[in-house]
Amino acid sequence: MNGSVARWRLPSDTQVAADGRERPVRPRIAAAAALALILLFVPFRSLDAVVDREWIVWASAALLLVLPSVAYVDARRSGRNPWIDPVFLVTAFFGFKYGFGALAVNYWSVLSWRDTPGAATIFERWGIWDNLPAACHLFALAGLGLFIGASLRPLRVFDTLPALRWSVDNRRFRVRLYVYTPVAMALFVTGRRFLPVMIRDTALLFGWISWVIIVIAAVQGLRRDSGDRRAWAGIVAIIAVGHVMLGLEIGMRGAFVYPLLLVAAGYAIARGHLPWGRVLIIGTVLLFLVIPWLTFYKFQSQDTPIMDRIRGATDAMSEVDARGALDRGIEALVGRSVGVVGMTAVFIQDVPDLSPFEYGRTFLIQATHLVPRVLWPDKPNMSEQLNAYSRRAGLIDEEDDSTTATFDAVSEYYVNFGIIGVFVLSLLHGYYLRALHRWLVERSLFIIGAPVFVVFVLINFDFFGVFQTMLAHTRQIPVWTVILYFLSRDTRVNA
Repeated sequence: MNGSVARWRLPSDTQVAADGRERPVRPRIAAAAALALILLFVPFRSLDAVVDREWIVWASAALLLVLPSVAYVDARRSGRNPWIDPVFLVTAFFGFKYGFGALAVNYWSVLSWRDTPGAATIFERWGIWDNLPAACHLFALAGLGLFIGASLRPLRVFDTLPALRWSVDNRRFRVRLYVYTPVAMALFVTGRRFLPVMIRDTALLFGWISWVIIVIAAVQGLRRDSGDRRAWAGIVAIIAVGHVMLGLEIGMRGAFVYPLLLVAAGYAIARGHLPWGRVLIIGTVLLFLVIPWLTFYKFQSQDTPIMDRIRGATDAMSEVDARGALDRGIEALVGRSVGVVGMTAVFIQDVPDLSPFEYGRTFLIQATHLVPRVLWPDKPNMSEQLNAYSRRAGLIDEEDDSTTATFDAVSEYYVNFGIIGVFVLSLLHGYYLRALHRWLVERSLFIIGAPVFVVFVLINFDFFGVFQTMLAHTRQIPVWTVILYFLSRDTRVNA
């Protein structure tokens, strides 16, 4: 398989499996391990006392952005599509949120914020800016752990998992998706309001699969040998419209952005690269027009009819110049995307000086999520239990019962086991994603497994920890596999 951008073709399942076997341990893993060992022996919080904060922030950001660059080059040289490579995907996602995020937080207050002066101090609250250099120490260790873990060859025991393979009829698959997708979107948009609590989370899995379906449809429609692009585009449109309807109802800006992100993922899977010119244009439109307008829309009363909210947002937008629109776009799009950086800077002030390490207690809380509410009607709400840690650290006011601020992976690893826990659990996190890639992408049907894997990486927007991620997958993989099997299988062939 030729890895050049111009010649990229959707690979066969056999080719992907062969690529997965050709992964010897390389010096880059040894180099990353050596650097991690050095950082582990450096006493925590000692660097920011002797090194200028700018050096720490820039060095950490550079490291976290170099790691995905190394993975990208390695994938290209090996003839693989980097956009489905586990090392590149996880380190690029982490590098954006924590590498670029650290730089954004460090210089956030430098921006003018002329129309929204309150935004300038967002990352100065709770001691985030002051403790950013110490947090960068943890970010660097976590990035190295993810890089090493995702680079390791999974143990052969993981190959005992049954490969997701069956005969696919593309025409029938598309027709069945046209029947099923509206049902999925109806659940996606209305399910949380109308479904009983006891079955709601399970039933919503039948709607959340729309994230995978839109990637599959984008891959099928954008592959170079596709002859049914308009037909597949119709499925993408159904899902996009459903997201817009949900966004207009609840004011969630992510509902408008997610379909674009997932279609871009489908493009990258199908073509082996991103259309950077279009990405730049769409990104500019989002920053200057869409996100600012959605921000005005979001902060209007949800009791107001949708059409009145649309008119109100449009009127407010017409009174804002380009600078004001950009301020709102950066605050919402960038600030929301990299805000997890601040959580670690808050938690390291609380643990262990004011509160002891948890030693795995948060993982036990998450384990209760495995028990169906049908069997345990009074099961505690996991988010509320985890919010207690954020409330203790001061991120949530004591009287605030509506805000959710469940900690991210780096914060959770530190809260449980300190600096060594950040590295070891991040390594396990990367290794788990590598094993998942081996199963879903290399050993299973590419058109099914690759979209599922990429969705798993992208929907973990707040970068939750490996244990919480694994628990979510124990529900998503069985349900989504059964749905995709019945939607795509060729009934003319004996399975």
